[in-house]
Amino acid sequence: MLSPFLEVSATSSKKVYVIDEEDRSFLFLLTRQLPEAYLSNCSAKSRTQLLITTRDVFLMDQGSFRRDEMWVAEKNHEGSSELVSFSDYKRCPA
Repeated sequence: MLSPFLEVSATSSKKVYVIDEEDRSFLFLLTRQLPEAYLSNCSAKSRTQLLITTRDVFLMDQGSFRRDEMWVAEKNHEGSSELVSFSDYKRCPA
């Protein structure tokens, strides 16, 4: 996991990385540190994206991520899933 993360952090990288259910693969402390380390290396010139799925609502921290950067999968009345931006919800306490 370290090698791909170093590439994600490289400013010259232009890839999209997906980590599915990050909270099932790593200890809680690492699940918090990985996106924070990635974000600390981002700049206006960064062209890499890191997509992380999780079932752990405690990782959806409004102090670390903007509301428009967090999305939730919701099942509709027909049973299919829809992606909803966190910013579409009424204001949630931080």
